[in-house]
Amino acid sequence: MDETTLEAYFGRLAVPRPYTADAVNLHVLHRAHQMRVPFENLSIHLSEPVLLTEGVLVDKIVTRRRGGFCYELNGAFAILLEAMGAEVRRVAARVYGGDGHAGPPLDHMALVVRASDGSGPWLIDVGFGSHSVYPLLFDSRHEQNDPAGRFLLVDSGDGDVDVLKDGEPQYRIEPQERSLADFIPTCWWQTTSPDSHFTRDIICSRLTKDGRVSIAGRTLIITENGSRAEQQLTGDDALLAAYREHFGIILDSVPQVMKAPSVAAPAAVPPGSPPAAPSSAAPAAVRPGSPPAPPSSAAPAAAPVRPVLSAPPSGAGAGPSPLSGPSPVVSPGARESGFPDGVVVRETDAGRVELL
Repeated sequence: MDETTLEAYFGRLAVPRPYTADAVNLHVLHRAHQMRVPFENLSIHLSEPVLLTEGVLVDKIVTRRRGGFCYELNGAFAILLEAMGAEVRRVAARVYGGDGHAGPPLDHMALVVRASDGSGPWLIDVGFGSHSVYPLLFDSRHEQNDPAGRFLLVDSGDGDVDVLKDGEPQYRIEPQERSLADFIPTCWWQTTSPDSHFTRDIICSRLTKDGRVSIAGRTLIITENGSRAEQQLTGDDALLAAYREHFGIILDSVPQVMKAPSVAAPAAVPPGSPPAAPSSAAPAAVRPGSPPAPPSSAAPAAAPVRPVLSAPPSGAGAGPSPLSGPSPVVSPGARESGFPDGVVVRETDAGRVELL
């Protein structure tokens, strides 16, 4: 990261440039990133590709002044911290769902960071909807208090580490170092599959000084000091204005959830007719819960992937494109995330955005 981009990133976070990545500055930057750069999945609903290359990530957050989800937010933040002299390890995590089971590998990315003053390592995560305001000590197995709740890191017995918030498991970290490219296949699935809730629901949310502000579909939710207020944004102009006012995001068009193409019912077969011959291209069996692999260079077989979103896992860059959300899934039985405004933005094996 060059000096001009470095200065611009600090400007994006609205903080004076710190010249060391010591523990104090890590805490300041961790909070500032969550307050200034929203957790959002708008690109999916604006037909924008989500590409995990360093230049594209920094350009989206710093130049285009957008947000993103875990791979993008923690991916860009890692680049900034490395430029400041911190030792950064990208790690994969499996997010716990409402049923108490961990999702598939690589469905979340977090950072383990050694500060420039030698402190830590710190668990850094600015891309998980329900997480700490400040970094957590990664090697501590004692309860750590944070404005967002009580956090505890627990060894799972197989070398992995569970992260608990207020006694509830959030995700399981695999401590070995990963590269940004390792997350490309799962990111592709999260952003294209109709089985991913990221493709079904629209969310934009950020931390504020006294609570949180979110747009879930067309509902503006503002929480201040524990008091929650909701406003329905029925008109397109009102929705676009809310994105500008609360997130600084300027969109040319309204995000729209794209519907997966319907599957036609099979034609009726006259009684007594022999069954149709099996297709020569029968799909291979996929282990339940596993994201499908990205498309190969060969012509892909029909798959339940929205055709308007073709973001294959390549290293190709992408320039800015026009930007563009309906209501989140209402799940009264889901576990409360701890968000002050009640918006759950938790990345499970299918991703999930729920309004409780």
